[in-house]
Amino acid sequence: MEKKELEKQVDAKFKNSCMNLLISNYSLKAKKRLLEIKDENDLLVGEVRYDYKSCKFCELGAITTLNLSASVQHSKIGDILKNTGINYDIPPYTGYPMVIRRYNFLRNQKYPGGEDFSFYSQENIDERINDFIAPLEKDIIPRIDHYLNHKETLFEDIITKQDYYKYPYATLLITLYLNKKNSIENINILKGKAMQANLYDVKFSADINEKISSYFNSANFNIV
Repeated sequence: MEKKELEKQVDAKFKNSCMNLLISNYSLKAKKRLLEIKDENDLLVGEVRYDYKSCKFCELGAITTLNLSASVQHSKIGDILKNTGINYDIPPYTGYPMVIRRYNFLRNQKYPGGEDFSFYSQENIDERINDFIAPLEKDIIPRIDHYLNHKETLFEDIITKQDYYKYPYATLLITLYLNKKNSIENINILKGKAMQANLYDVKFSADINEKISSYFNSANFNIV
């Protein structure tokens, strides 16, 4: 199978699969190699995209090789992070509040996994396309849903993959406040878990706690 022919099949499967994806309070629109996420005002808040490599940079023996990425540019959590003045120069830096720069595909019995996802002539193409689509349905979109809707399941997401989030501890603390579970006991439990998980920004927890507490206690703030 030729590279262009295979890529056309993958593009069609991706677009068709996106029709079954949902994020509460947001709309999803599939385009060529791109899934747009928009809010109720039709503002683009995030996206999932993939890009093919040129033949020169495809993995050895592969028909084609691609990378999958995602980002959230606008969100309630992101706005609060910005408005509280939280700004620490800590790695890994992400320009957006949530970014999956290059999705790391899991290893299976046939394929080594990693950031480069390839299709080979000797394999079952349909099966391999499903391997490419599965993380979108089972991991990436659920994570974005949890983040945009500040669900409590976001805690597990961040603990397992903190490098997707600009300020993981601050994000979790904001989630506590948004869910009205910001008791002293819960904040202390969160800090303990964050320290155990070695979240990047937990060393600034005292400053973060003060800034976020001040923000939520301000007269102008109202949880919607």
